[in-house]
Amino acid sequence: MDRAANLERLRRETFDLLVIGGGITGCGIALDAVSRGLKTALVERGDFACGTSSKSSKLIHGGLRYLKQLQFKVTLEASREKARLKRLAPHLIEDVPFLLPLWSRAARPLVGSGLWIYDAAAGFPRGLVHRHVRARAALEMAPALRAEGLRGGYVYYDAKADDCRLVLHVARRAADLGAVLANYVEVVGFLKQGGRISGVRTRDFDIAAAQVVNATGVWCDEVCARDDAAAGARIRPSKGVHLVVPLRRLRLTSAVMLPSPVDGRVVFLIPWGDRALVGTTDTDYSGRLDRPRAEAEDVAYLLDLVNSRLPGVRLTRQDVLSTYAGLRPLLRDDSASPSRAPREHHLFTSPSGLLTITGGKLTTYRLMAREVVDRITRRKSRTHQIELFATDARDPVSRRYGSEACRIGDRTPLVDGLPYVWGEVDHAIEREMALTLSDVLARRTRLALFAEDRGRSLAEPVARRMSARLGWDREEIRRQIDTYERDLDENFPRG
Repeated sequence: MDRAANLERLRRETFDLLVIGGGITGCGIALDAVSRGLKTALVERGDFACGTSSKSSKLIHGGLRYLKQLQFKVTLEASREKARLKRLAPHLIEDVPFLLPLWSRAARPLVGSGLWIYDAAAGFPRGLVHRHVRARAALEMAPALRAEGLRGGYVYYDAKADDCRLVLHVARRAADLGAVLANYVEVVGFLKQGGRISGVRTRDFDIAAAQVVNATGVWCDEVCARDDAAAGARIRPSKGVHLVVPLRRLRLTSAVMLPSPVDGRVVFLIPWGDRALVGTTDTDYSGRLDRPRAEAEDVAYLLDLVNSRLPGVRLTRQDVLSTYAGLRPLLRDDSASPSRAPREHHLFTSPSGLLTITGGKLTTYRLMAREVVDRITRRKSRTHQIELFATDARDPVSRRYGSEACRIGDRTPLVDGLPYVWGEVDHAIEREMALTLSDVLARRTRLALFAEDRGRSLAEPVARRMSARLGWDREEIRRQIDTYERDLDENFPRG
């Protein structure tokens, strides 16, 4: 992950495959391709995971709610991939019990049948098969639940992971195997010979490649238009909003899945240390792709749903520490709402040879990558065997970095009450290509989401620490702090 050396290689070498997009899909493709022996490069116009891949629900799950929409293939694939990821990165993927409360006796047979199918798709994992609980047990798990009419519920199991760390695990492993990766390299056009793409043009230099893959998520239509101005729109961006609140306000001992009594959509309450994630929404989006944010109506929808199902908490906007919004790259279709749109991924090849992948889920990134690279080579995929820095250690640093944790030197806490340490700042620069203050505070660590002040008090000391390695002067330190402040207001506003 030596960015200067990688930029030089991008300028002068020719690659078998160049991936555009540094989210989980793009990094997954890079890992799959390089592990099959292809000379592979990847460029990202922002930071790794700066888009949708850092703004998910942070769940590694089979998609229980997709069973209701009869999307059995998606559920089966995701359930199998969840189990596989737990083997490849056991330190990062954490099993989580979810309570699904019921206020209707009539719903119990249908929900129970769906959970049996869900467990079967996962292979009936030992100790993680669903069970029915009575109302008293449900209230022990979530004491603030509306007790009136509560008919018990079900406990089922999924998993969670820091989505940014997963992306960086995959990117680092691809780099270890020889892939050439660089962030903050924007593709502005394509090189063509005889009507076929032979590389890309960035703002500063050209990159030659035999095959180019567009893995830019919700930006894929923009990239396709640079190849073919007549290319039609394929993407239906769907916005998902999350709130971060103190866990003590929700009084939970497990995660909870809450169906909305208004529109049937599902919202998760997911413990994350002494914080909790509340989300997500699922609405059509037509604004700027690089500036989705939680609007007042999004926050109100989530607060109203929580307060209707957990009336004892009386959650307000003042309880919201931060918010974030991500955009799902759903395939354009005729469904009435995004929540009913299919979650399958799709591949398209343009007349000039640009291969584009859209859709999919965080959990199924490896399958998506395998399918893309299968189009390019007959060599078999190996990623089901490639561990992602797996370790048996379970201390907080090892949980985030796996076997790389030994490289984290200074274990002094960055802030009380959160697991991040000063050595992560150094590691982010030296081994994970962090170039800005936001790279460190919003993605390499998650202080922008989980700190009481969203990392504002740490902005200056962290910037000064970074300056020693990146050569920032006082003016640049001030610019980085100001940029981070704007990033908080634009991407992680409070409620």
